[in-house]
Amino acid sequence: AAPKVVKYVFVHWVGPKVSAVRRGKWNAKQKQADAQVRSICNITFRREAHSLDDLDLGDLISELLRLAVVDGAVSDAGKSQISVEEYMASLALEKQQIEADLEEEEAGPGPIGDLDTCVASVREAGGDMNWVLLGMKKPETEVKAAAEDKKKDEDRLAKEAAAAVKAEDDRLAKE
Repeated sequence: AAPKVVKYVFVHWVGPKVSAVRRGKWNAKQKQADAQVRSICNITFRREAHSLDDLDLGDLISELLRLAVVDGAVSDAGKSQISVEEYMASLALEKQQIEADLEEEEAGPGPIGDLDTCVASVREAGGDMNWVLLGMKKPETEVKAAAEDKKKDEDRLAKEAAAAVKAEDDRLAKE
């Protein structure tokens, strides 16, 4: 079953190789980041993490149970229904639903009939269709060229983003 309530954890990641100076600069911006996230969702609690061990799912769930009231979190027998196993099962179910939705979208409605049948149905007063969208298939060479252009654009954008991140890191290192 899907969770009744969603709780958000703000993770402030401070990697193990971050210098004290850089950590201080980023900590000064933490309130801004917190406000930005709060404009989208309510944060249940915050966790500062310096390694993956600081993000143990069992610890996060224990902290959630300690700090928040969660509807349906306790069974009639008084046993907590929020656990790592329940979370992973819910995550697997959500993943299956997303994959099924994607497959359904990719499949599309499929062909309804030939052109003459569709047009006749639209023209008919009590027809099954009241509109029809027609288009022409692009030649295979155009489809391949468009895919290649898209790949080139994605590569260019990725390089520009990497350069911007490096420039920002260099700027911060100089401060």
